[in-house]
Amino acid sequence: MTVSVNECRRAWRATDPLLDVFCSDEHALVAFVKSASKDDLTVFTTVHGLKAELVLFDAILSQPELDRSTALAIFHACNPAFYEGELSNGTAEADLALDEEDAIVITILDKAHQRITNGSPMTAIFSAPCLNEWKKFPHVSPLYFKRWPLDQTALSETEGLTPEPAVDYDDTKIRLSFDVWKRRH
Repeated sequence: MTVSVNECRRAWRATDPLLDVFCSDEHALVAFVKSASKDDLTVFTTVHGLKAELVLFDAILSQPELDRSTALAIFHACNPAFYEGELSNGTAEADLALDEEDAIVITILDKAHQRITNGSPMTAIFSAPCLNEWKKFPHVSPLYFKRWPLDQTALSETEGLTPEPAVDYDDTKIRLSFDVWKRRH
């Protein structure tokens, strides 16, 4: 009996995740990130503004294996152009941080900016789609930001390779990638 790809994907989705950022223990999240490969870290480019993400993204942005493209993607996921625009329109940063989700996103944005501009050296082997977006739409490029600026070195091209992560990060769930799961089942 042959199982269709759709049925196989449904079975994969029905399996319990390895971890769920929303409800997993912080120590388990940090341990997972510490053991993650450079490729695996590339899947963590969605920021929801959840309190547990502070620990998750702190661990990711502190991980020695982190590629610059992933740090840039996390920075971009925090929507710095929005916050930069709010600040330039006169909103105080303290007022932005009154909303808990905004405060969490700004904290992660600060950490990503710090890692990109002053952190330990990173490789730049994976593609970084945000670089193309910032070239295409320079009005939202961090090259021109006042609060979270990135210089030409930080915005330089990467090697453009495609990562091969063994995990998937969907919504808040961390699970084996479909290909890895399929090989094991």
